[in-house]
Amino acid sequence: MKIILSLVAIVATAFLTHHFFISRLDNSDREVAAFSERNNAGQIKWEHQVAGELASNKDKIQASVKPNWQDQLAYEFFKGQYDISAESGQIQKISLQKSADGVTFSADQFMEKFGHQIKNYSTYKKNQTDGKTEIIDLFDNSGLLAGSFHIIRNDDGRVVEFVVK
Repeated sequence: MKIILSLVAIVATAFLTHHFFISRLDNSDREVAAFSERNNAGQIKWEHQVAGELASNKDKIQASVKPNWQDQLAYEFFKGQYDISAESGQIQKISLQKSADGVTFSADQFMEKFGHQIKNYSTYKKNQTDGKTEIIDLFDNSGLLAGSFHIIRNDDGRVVEFVVK
């Protein structure tokens, strides 16, 4: 019985102490998660000054920009796992990074999304040389060879290297 009464006394003391300190705090101008003073004239003046400076100097504001197709290729399609080498702004080779697993995709999926951005062509034809290498020949309007993509895959079907010729 003494143990139960002791526990009740401890809980009651803790509750009353907590209630006493909380009732002494002045929370009249505070909201949940408000960390700064809200009714301070200096704070309000500073906020208006910052807002005015940002409105007048739009060149200092970093606005979000829609990602270009190269960023979408590197970070969405290839999931940031490949090194992309380019010459004169043209992609030449895409190689799997040593620590990455690789990405699996179909040639048609790639051609639909990024083929025309990398090379200018009118039609394409897929050729499978072996289980790991796929060559996509690109043809112009007159039917002449305009270039090719060589896709090299590992045993799991993940792309190891992508060469533009």
